[in-house]
Amino acid sequence: ARPRLRADADGITVGGLLGKRHHPWPLVQGVRVLRVRRLGRESSLLELNTITAEGDEQLYVFGRLDLAADPEDVAPQLTSVRP
Repeated sequence: ARPRLRADADGITVGGLLGKRHHPWPLVQGVRVLRVRRLGRESSLLELNTITAEGDEQLYVFGRLDLAADPEDVAPQLTSVRP
């Protein structure tokens, strides 16, 4: 699967069915890892809270397949890229 999330010094870019959407870092309100338990297995999800240019809140949730990496590893990388 192709990773749906990219990050650089300018912000994050999220890919989806309707194309890509860029969010500058000042509009990224939160990055956290959520641990969930389903069917007896524990997995991690990466949650990103953003605000659109219009002022609407948006929540993105990424799993391992979306990121092509473990969300627990991606979260600190996002923090290190953020200015």
